[in-house]
Amino acid sequence: MSTDRVIEYWSNGRSEPLHLSWKYDVYSDFSEAANAIADAFPPVAADLWDIAAACHAVDRRVRRPPNEHWKPSAWGRDIGIRVAVRNPSLWERHRRLLEGLLTWLTCDRWSLSFREPRPGELPKQVVEPFLEGIDDWPGKRIAMLFSGGADSTAGVLHEVSQSQGDSVLLTVSVASNKKMRSRQENLAKSIPQRLGMRVAPLPFRLHLKKSTSGAVRSENSQRTRGLVFLAAGIAAALTAGCRRLLIYENGIGAINLPCTRGQVGAQAARPVHPRTILVMQRIADIVADACGLPPLVLENKALWRTKAELIGGLPPAYDDILAASVSCDTGFAARSEFSHCGECSSCLLRRQALLAAGRSAVEHREEYRGRSEIEDQHLHAMLWQVARMRRALEAEDPWTAFVQEFPDVLCVPSVLDHRDELLDLYRRYCAEWADPAIARRLGFQPSTWGLTAPG
Repeated sequence: MSTDRVIEYWSNGRSEPLHLSWKYDVYSDFSEAANAIADAFPPVAADLWDIAAACHAVDRRVRRPPNEHWKPSAWGRDIGIRVAVRNPSLWERHRRLLEGLLTWLTCDRWSLSFREPRPGELPKQVVEPFLEGIDDWPGKRIAMLFSGGADSTAGVLHEVSQSQGDSVLLTVSVASNKKMRSRQENLAKSIPQRLGMRVAPLPFRLHLKKSTSGAVRSENSQRTRGLVFLAAGIAAALTAGCRRLLIYENGIGAINLPCTRGQVGAQAARPVHPRTILVMQRIADIVADACGLPPLVLENKALWRTKAELIGGLPPAYDDILAASVSCDTGFAARSEFSHCGECSSCLLRRQALLAAGRSAVEHREEYRGRSEIEDQHLHAMLWQVARMRRALEAEDPWTAFVQEFPDVLCVPSVLDHRDELLDLYRRYCAEWADPAIARRLGFQPSTWGLTAPG
């Protein structure tokens, strides 16, 4: 006898719980990944995915205050969740770690609790291996997060091009709609066809269904996306017997310092911030130990590179694959035939990086959905950030000046041990923006923002 699975949650002082049904409200599935691996996920690994999926579903369902009421104290929410897991005692012991991570990612106050599943509540995994699963592929297995964006696409290309032919690259992706899933699949297939290395996609699906009445609106900030992607990567990598989970996210995007002084805390997203990776490493250790598996090492291989440097390190022969990647904040949700809006901060950073990397043809061949006043707002915020960075880096004591201007940089773990690398990263990034070709293409005057190249 099966019982409908539900997520119980409370928000902003409600005494009675609300419910999300895994069957009707939240579609969550990792069976394709398990089939490709040809093995069921260990119970604690499956728990990690369920916890991340539940937190993301509630994060999307509980709305933040309207824009006109946003302020640091009002942006955060109070959220409680109770979810059925296979090993509630283990997760209860590490509840504070998860709550702290969620607070760091979202700037909300989270309270988690775990319960035993009712008989028949948790579905059994039925693994139906593909005709040729990864067990049929000899060699070392390396797992990597793959979103279909420019950074992760460049990362796959880097890994494949540097392979000696004795490795299998497992690309772990999470899709929230058919468009995203299709783009991720097509990109993952095109790379091995071109370069020969075996790439095995491990797809997860997570979709929050909309209310048929339209009465329930989703929260768009989605600050738990990092938890979802990293949980999928850890669960799949451990199940597949990998020793490493690679992340490719340029250091500017990973650290993601606020563009303006009005952005506070997690209003600048932190999905793969070094601190996020550090906490997720602890969680990966907990899951591996509970499953009796060897440790899994999480590593962002692009942390000390700009996006332009990551792209520029690839041969021009891969430009068509890079052009098919999607970096736009709304690229997978838009109904337009064009994947990029051209105006959000993610689009602008992509355009800047392609131009700085000498890939103007890739930037030019991508159509944009249109120009609006919002584009100027995002561009001006990014230019203001670069101008502040440059002024701090040119100070007599650049480290002190940079920390005073961007105190959030102190959230980077062991930052004092890496401050020279960090300052050099931002110097190179600022120098990229001083390129006159970038100014002409994006439509700003470098002198207005104090970005004129010296000499």
